[in-house]
Amino acid sequence: MGSAEICKILEVSRTNLGVMLHGVRNRLRECLAAKGFKGAN
Repeated sequence: MGSAEICKILEVSRTNLGVMLHGVRNRLRECLAAKGFKGAN
């Protein structure tokens, strides 16, 4: 899916989608690091 379609489904702006994805990526990185995944920077 493209970002425009995702924004429409979630009813958010592209800016808000970017903020949401940034937070999710950070939490995923922290989770992977806690589990010992070496590539989590």
